[in-house]
Amino acid sequence: MIHKLYSAYNLPANHDVCHLFEHLVIRRFLRMVEKSGNERAFVGELHGTTSESSVFFDVAFFTHESTTLFEKVITDVKPFDLSMINESVAHIEAEMKSSVVIWDEKELHKQLARCQKAFARRRSARPDKITEPVKSPPLEIDYQPDNFIDITLTVEIPDASEQATAAFFCMYPILLDLVRSACFDRAPVYPSSHSEFTAYHDGNSVSQTYTVKKSFDWQNAGKAAQNYLRTFDPAPHADHLNDLAKTFKTEPLYNPAPIYFYQKTAAPLTKHALAKATPFMHTLRRAVGLASLDMTVSTLPDKPAPAATALPQFKQYREADGLFYFKLTGAGGRVLLQSRSFIAPRKAGQAVRRLQTEGAAALPSLHASLEPVEDEAALLQALAALQAAAAAK
Repeated sequence: MIHKLYSAYNLPANHDVCHLFEHLVIRRFLRMVEKSGNERAFVGELHGTTSESSVFFDVAFFTHESTTLFEKVITDVKPFDLSMINESVAHIEAEMKSSVVIWDEKELHKQLARCQKAFARRRSARPDKITEPVKSPPLEIDYQPDNFIDITLTVEIPDASEQATAAFFCMYPILLDLVRSACFDRAPVYPSSHSEFTAYHDGNSVSQTYTVKKSFDWQNAGKAAQNYLRTFDPAPHADHLNDLAKTFKTEPLYNPAPIYFYQKTAAPLTKHALAKATPFMHTLRRAVGLASLDMTVSTLPDKPAPAATALPQFKQYREADGLFYFKLTGAGGRVLLQSRSFIAPRKAGQAVRRLQTEGAAALPSLHASLEPVEDEAALLQALAALQAAAAAK
């Protein structure tokens, strides 16, 4: 990968305008990537940071072509169009959970133009403090957290084989980028957490939380994301996937990947073994079911199902200690069964699967992995209901 840091200190605008400038540079770059026929997911990583009136771009691109394209963008002093500004403002609103109002459009364009020229001229060196006077801020920002909610986007594959798990583990950042680009790019949405990969006994999933305006139609966005993934064709991106595989083998950035993979799956694969799975997104689609990826979008916290009709539920989760647990809950969220800790989520998932299919018969062999039971009769009744439901499928 090509790693570079581009920076300019003390730009001639306040923090809010500089923050908008940061978003606009990234947005212009992503548009140029799209015009070149590429997908943002296959470019690499690009992170912007604004501190007071200084702006930084930390990049790690797969190709020199992407680096050249980004350097073309940061030296481009053409004015940003209003649609691009409005899209960037929407993202900043979600990022800051605030209302952002442009009350002086002419002054905003003037200050952005100054930032463009200053960054293009001084991006590699630390300039002297800008002494040119700046007029009143053209943006008004009002913190309004009650107007925003968090949603969780989850992508799942129903296959727990080692090959499928390795392929999905290597590809899930790209899948999330594809969804974000296709469905959330021009919406008032901002990722509020890092993605979380989870391996279960019967599949794998990745989740990411986004902050959105309450008015955002996230349900239709979820359907659009699901349809997009089901029809996405990775064949035109074979070269990019091969580049990613080569990078995975040689880039020190990916050295910790086998550790994270083992923590999640208890499967000992080397970085080279994981890299072998990277180019085979088409195999993942055909053999694992990218075409049948299950995507859900839900508000947080999840709404409980009606107690009158809901079966008891197993819930798997990770605690702050880094270990994995599960619990069985009944009506009203009452805990009927609580597990002890598991090092790997797949081990917890295997125990859950046994309890679902074998019912009470699985309890003796799982005794060491379970906390003492308070209401044995209620537990046995719940397990019987789950076993019957599993048998009926």
